[in-house]
Amino acid sequence: MPLAMLAPDSLVWKLAGRVQAASAGNAPQADHTFVISDLPVLFDQILVQLQDFPTVPEQYRPQENEPQIDNENLSEGNTRDGMDIVFCKFNLKTKRGSYCGAGRPLLLVRDGELVEFKKGLDAIGYCSSKEKIFETVQFDLQKGDQFYLFSDGYTDQFGGENVKKFNRERFKNLLISLDGMNFQKQKNELIFSYNNWKGKQEQIDDVCVIGVKI
Repeated sequence: MPLAMLAPDSLVWKLAGRVQAASAGNAPQADHTFVISDLPVLFDQILVQLQDFPTVPEQYRPQENEPQIDNENLSEGNTRDGMDIVFCKFNLKTKRGSYCGAGRPLLLVRDGELVEFKKGLDAIGYCSSKEKIFETVQFDLQKGDQFYLFSDGYTDQFGGENVKKFNRERFKNLLISLDGMNFQKQKNELIFSYNNWKGKQEQIDDVCVIGVKI
């Protein structure tokens, strides 16, 4: 990685005051991997895009020779399998945030009310030859805002009296009920609610919930 080529203030100062988070998930049986030899190239491309700060591109720009999600068994038209991901950035100096989602939403709890930034229409991954565009949404930040990123492992978990999915509406209501608690208590409640719902049912997927408070 050409870190030595970066001026000392070109990256560190641009990242100062910024919080970034991402949450991703895919089907439990998916067979997609990044080829390890391609990772240095991918990291170099990430560094190049970081140099665009503080200006955030409105759309993701594929890079030249970008590593592909590798699966030798795929052929055009035989699957829509891919990866859902949500990425967001919070600039604590300008009090502005940005969000980009591919199949996953971003949730905000503000003053006891929940706001949902809708998920992108498509996942990242293989799907014929159509062009995919992932829009970036900009928004203002307020002190006390609580943002949540999450994989579908929580909401898709089967359980309860009738062995149904936990579902997204129940998850959103749970987040609203946690407003006012510190994040450690919220974490405990999220774990308790999940395990209580799952009961003796098998866990169907990995679970990831990320909370960020401004």
